[in-house]
Amino acid sequence: MNHPHRLIVPATLAAILSLLPAIAHADVIAETTEAIKERFLETLEPQEITQAEPGDFEALLTGEERALFAQGYISFEVDEPVTVYIFRDARLDEVGEPFWLYEEGFEKTEFSAEAYQQDFDVWTRDYPAGEIGLGVHALRVVREHYFIGVTPQGEIGEAEVANIEPDYLEAGVLEQGALTYVDRTVTLDAISPELEGMTLVRTPSDRRPAAAIYGAFHETDYPASATPDQIFLTITEDPRDSIAVNWRTDTSVTEQAVALWEADDYNSPNRSEPRIIAAETVLVESPRVVNQREVHRHSALVEDLEPGTHYVYAVGSEEAGWSSVAEFETARNGEHPMSFIYIGDVQEGFLRFESVMDAALRERPDADLLVFGGDLVSRGNDADQWDEFFAALGDAGRSIPLATIPGNHEYLPDNDPYTYRNLFRLPDNGPEGMPSGLAYSFEFGGNTFVMLDSNEWNGEQAEWLPEVLGDADDDFTFVFTHHAAYTSRPGRYYAGVTENWMPIWEESGVVSMVFQGHDHAYTRTYPMLDGEISDADDGGIYYVLSSAGDKFYEIEDHDYIELAVEETQMFQVIDVMRDDRVIYRAFDVDGDEHDRVEIEK
Repeated sequence: MNHPHRLIVPATLAAILSLLPAIAHADVIAETTEAIKERFLETLEPQEITQAEPGDFEALLTGEERALFAQGYISFEVDEPVTVYIFRDARLDEVGEPFWLYEEGFEKTEFSAEAYQQDFDVWTRDYPAGEIGLGVHALRVVREHYFIGVTPQGEIGEAEVANIEPDYLEAGVLEQGALTYVDRTVTLDAISPELEGMTLVRTPSDRRPAAAIYGAFHETDYPASATPDQIFLTITEDPRDSIAVNWRTDTSVTEQAVALWEADDYNSPNRSEPRIIAAETVLVESPRVVNQREVHRHSALVEDLEPGTHYVYAVGSEEAGWSSVAEFETARNGEHPMSFIYIGDVQEGFLRFESVMDAALRERPDADLLVFGGDLVSRGNDADQWDEFFAALGDAGRSIPLATIPGNHEYLPDNDPYTYRNLFRLPDNGPEGMPSGLAYSFEFGGNTFVMLDSNEWNGEQAEWLPEVLGDADDDFTFVFTHHAAYTSRPGRYYAGVTENWMPIWEESGVVSMVFQGHDHAYTRTYPMLDGEISDADDGGIYYVLSSAGDKFYEIEDHDYIELAVEETQMFQVIDVMRDDRVIYRAFDVDGDEHDRVEIEK
């Protein structure tokens, strides 16, 4: 049932905050949102939470909470009467968000704007001189954040805006081409000309989830049990003599282990007792998954293996039982032929991802590695999404090690890759000061793989890159970054990658290909050097974008793009040959080849 909006209007922002004296945290919005979620989890049935309709949660807010969400999110002061314009993503109209636009005296106009290929409608309200408080983006995380225009009443012009809070927000001039956000390079692509010239307050795009309640709760279709599942291998710093094994159980299971045999021994009539490697167990919480809020994640680093050797393993314990067995092979010594499969953003569309994996393994069933370029899921800290991912992955990861990097969605919705780091046991040889497993490197078959986290720690990785690339004196070097140096979606540019990292890659002279994601498209550049089309023999680097889910963005025309495929799930197979060649091929979900490049050392 939808509920009517209710109007509660404290006089000032200070009055709003005084209504919540128990909350001392600097981010009162986020703190209040978490408290509301906890209250709903304690007082509502799971179905009431996961099946809530627009208006249901608003009706359950206290008067103080509604007031805070209506006026306590952004504030500023003006020294004259002004008209405030709110530019709202028009897609929010269907859910009546944000609720305070309808309650705080704003009126919808006939004006419009466009940014990031999205239409924005325009709402206005007059304010007297003094303090102005505005509300949250929405009670859900979806759609683009609103931005603000301020003009003296009765005219269009610049208004003096002071004491903006949060203090990292910025004021500018509202005009076509202006940046709309303080934290993204999104420009105002179109605007009703009558509105140009007023003051623009750039808002924080990344704060969209600040008050997200709708869509914050979920149920998993694949709850954990006492039987081990989601069993998969991950790469180690030296895959010749070690491998990491990862799996989960419910919280009734604590002590777990890996049982290991050499394959020849396992298959012999006089099989010996397995080697037992104790696992580490961590409790991983997922409070928004209402039917299973915590599980145990287990992992074991299996060391002292022989290069180029087949092993058989199971996970579990004598007390709780063992899983079925699976087999893997360690990397061989020295340079040797090897293959890996690259998978770009999955994020949404796990059924299509399952089809991508089927096609990829038909094309290269003997791949040595499965490399994922970030955004494996959409909500990285909600276990139900990972449960769907592993269901779609199937048993492929039981025999082929995964090498992964985090995308921005691995950080959502808590701005922390907490679940990702507890899922994937990865090498701890990255930059000093970074949490383990977010950036790292390894060698396989005489080739160097450099795995980067383009979300955070840009400077630390920039300092580390020359060292790791300087040690890459072998066959080929491949770099993986979620955010792209050469983008395909209109309006996107990532200075931390393009300006800080790319010169290091080029200067090293060893990088052959950079694998990217985030733009939800397939593109491959010409070999690029110093921003110009070059040749691989002269140090030019190929840059690949790929996506394996069912979310796609427009591909903008760029001179650097040699080949593009629109709105198609893709995967790549990279074969390093015995004669110092790389054969790179890109396939669609049906297994049809779209692209091929050969690189000679």
